[in-house]
Amino acid sequence: MGTTTELRQEIKRRFVPFMVERGFTLDMRDAPTFFLFRKVTTDMVYFCDLQWEKYGKPRFRLIFGRCGTEGGIAHDGSPIPSSDMKASWCKDAGTLAPKQSPNSWFRQDHPWWKRLVSSETLLTANLPVDQLTDWFNEVERYWESAKVGPHLWLWKR
Repeated sequence: MGTTTELRQEIKRRFVPFMVERGFTLDMRDAPTFFLFRKVTTDMVYFCDLQWEKYGKPRFRLIFGRCGTEGGIAHDGSPIPSSDMKASWCKDAGTLAPKQSPNSWFRQDHPWWKRLVSSETLLTANLPVDQLTDWFNEVERYWESAKVGPHLWLWKR
């Protein structure tokens, strides 16, 4: 079993249904690196991309964004339909993570300094998933009122 298996199973067991309850659909075309969630309303498309740490550590963060139903524009000026957009391509993209930082991750592993003194290798997979579901309301609040919560980091464009 890989180092992210337990955490990925917990995400699929708890966070995917959590998002579906909120009207999002899951798109796994970029798995295993990203789990893409989209919610389409009459005038907006909301995106939440769960990004896994690229070196296989049991860590992830949630990138969020939104655009009109017509989609967005690529760097070369060509149109991107909303069905192919990703959260990081949106003008008001941001990250939900434990700290307001571009380098913050929800994590099942301990920080390096704690691994030096502890024999415990991984935390329970429930902890980061609990944090994600508990703090997701900050993303929804941002979309409703532009209020930035303590776990949101907005990308500047």
